Amino acid sequence: MKISNSTSEREDWLHCWAPGEEWMRPREPDSIHENTFGTDRFYALFDAILARKFTGQKACILGGVRAEESPTRAVALTQGRTYKHVTWGKKLDGNNQFTFYPIFDWSYRDVWLAIHRNRWAYYSLYDRMYQHGVPVRDMRVSNVHHETAISHLAYLQDFEADTWARLTKRLAGVNTMKHLGADFTVPDELPSMFDSWVDYRDHLLKHLIADPSKQSTMRAKFKAMDTKYSTMHHKEPLWRAQVNTVLVGDHFGTKLANFENNPAIVAWRQYQNGKRHPQMARNPHIHGTDVLKRRAKR
Repeated sequence: MKISNSTSEREDWLHCWAPGEEWMRPREPDSIHENTFGTDRFYALFDAILARKFTGQKACILGGVRAEESPTRAVALTQGRTYKHVTWGKKLDGNNQFTFYPIFDWSYRDVWLAIHRNRWAYYSLYDRMYQHGVPVRDMRVSNVHHETAISHLAYLQDFEADTWARLTKRLAGVNTMKHLGADFTVPDELPSMFDSWVDYRDHLLKHLIADPSKQSTMRAKFKAMDTKYSTMHHKEPLWRAQVNTVLVGDHFGTKLANFENNPAIVAWRQYQNGKRHPQMARNPHIHGTDVLKRRAKR
């Protein structure tokens, strides 16, 4: 298996348990040790296991994704039927295989209430994040070198010193990213030395993405999106997503996909295709930033 490393331009991947490399920890003895599922990417693995183990049979995966986690997930879990009346899932293989998210409508408060009422075991890292002052919306347990989680490198050393020591030996760029900290996040306002967000984006692309092929791929994606959304009002969220893509070295376009799946952006595309509904009246991408000013006055 391989997992993207967004902390380095020189070492794109963490190759999990690769032969000859110094592993973070040994393999679990009762885990699957041989990958025969036709993919080396984690996000595609579960679907591939289901397809291999239950070929041609009805089967499903249960997941813990919740609508509260992001606007994109809220749309995905409430629009369109997956199976009979169920919207909170996705089809994997025609009408035979699915993923279902049965706690899609739970708040994080519901999650913690269930944990404490039922005395379920949970990972103590959540306690340490809470004690550290990490907002609930930012609490995440995942590989910390992923493009959506690298901000957690800022305090990993405080929580797990031994893990930190092994990780800095295992992956290039981790220590550098920690020390850059907030300097590697999108600023609240456009830096004064740039004329526009596009100017800022292109400057970062030129100087931070060292690999010419990756730079070319990103530039092509940005150009396509600039054309696609050329008539959209209030483009700053688009440009900020593009800047963020460069800052975290997101060569796979996860940040851009999250932008495109945002409900407000989905509504803008629907509006361009002639669809109308009352909520669109409050959409700044359709009607301009005056909508935001009116909201602020309220």
